[in-house]
Amino acid sequence: MQIEVIIAVASVFASLLTFISGFGLGTLLLPVFSLFFDIEVAIAATAIVHLFNNIFKSFLTFKQINWEVVLKFGIPSIGGAIIGSILLNYIVLKSTNSISFQLGSNSFETSLLKLSIGGLILLFTLFELFNLKSKALNHKNSIYVGGVLSGFFGGISGHQGALRTLFLSKFNLDKHSFIASGICIALAVDLSRIPIYINEGYFDLDEYLIKALVIAIFCAFGGAIAGKTLINKIKVKVLYNIIAYFLMLFAILLMIGLI
Repeated sequence: MQIEVIIAVASVFASLLTFISGFGLGTLLLPVFSLFFDIEVAIAATAIVHLFNNIFKSFLTFKQINWEVVLKFGIPSIGGAIIGSILLNYIVLKSTNSISFQLGSNSFETSLLKLSIGGLILLFTLFELFNLKSKALNHKNSIYVGGVLSGFFGGISGHQGALRTLFLSKFNLDKHSFIASGICIALAVDLSRIPIYINEGYFDLDEYLIKALVIAIFCAFGGAIAGKTLINKIKVKVLYNIIAYFLMLFAILLMIGLI
């Protein structure tokens, strides 16, 4: 029962925050799934929840989509997602050998995959926490570069939302168009990366995983509905900062092999 409760609460919470901010579902669900499944399976499972949640949210926000932004950002994102998904498989193959290292008097054993995914989580958590920006984001071609980068990191670890939000924020969309367009782009990335995950055999759909996915998907639907209702009322900055510190701790523990 513990796994069901943890996944349900995390899915509602993550989906609500994602609807409001444009990112967070993959960032929060990946650590939760990785507590119970291998990291590559956790990435694929998070992608499935992400896909269904984005399909559902697309119905809620379809009329507000800015199609010009979706095409300019989304098409490069698809290419980046395919490259990232293929690279993930390479990292998985290279991670069969464990990596041992010493910190003081303590010995740790990890893998290339855990180091890579933990490093990405840590990088993007810092990125979000300190709201890092650059003048390069104002360049006229930044939307294409941002699309490729966010799609790439979406494919390799599911962490596409932070970069997508950062780049799209430069285009002066109103709140509702910003959210709707981001959802549409995220859906395109999910549809690009999931077939590769399936082809590489990341899904071992036993009863345990199927149950976790069903709970996560429907609870995420509830979070999306709550997010749409609360979008003009809720303040999430302090909450995101607290989450960011927990994510950094998780990333470090993953990298050194304690998770």
